[in-house]
Amino acid sequence: MMQSLSKSADRLNDLLKGEIAAVETYSQAIDKIKDQSLCSELREVQGCHADRALLLHDKVSSLGREPAKGSGMWGALANMLEGSAKLFGEKAAIGMLEEQEDKELADYRKLSKEAEPALQPFLQNLLQRQEGTHSKMSNLKHRLQ
Repeated sequence: MMQSLSKSADRLNDLLKGEIAAVETYSQAIDKIKDQSLCSELREVQGCHADRALLLHDKVSSLGREPAKGSGMWGALANMLEGSAKLFGEKAAIGMLEEQEDKELADYRKLSKEAEPALQPFLQNLLQRQEGTHSKMSNLKHRLQ
């Protein structure tokens, strides 16, 4: 069981890196987008990612692992988004954010199916929260089309 929790801690750390990257990416988008009501919606979603990052940080630490401090390779998405927003505009940036929400949702669903029972309530909570941010960005993307 301990080895299983240890492996899950590593996978939770991967989710943490994704959440840190999401916060960074939303910051990039907010800096580039001029529509203030759109920025307000993006800040709300960014806050949801920041909250999940905090929860994941604490859980990884409680499982005896060192929580990720940065986004690692996920941070490249923030740089890509910055260039995309400059070149292709707000719709493209929102589309990229929504695609990232899709990927994160898949990551949460996969881990929540595979993790040991002790982590299920925690993961179900995070999964529901990720479903909420995914839904917000999906609706936003469709509204802008």
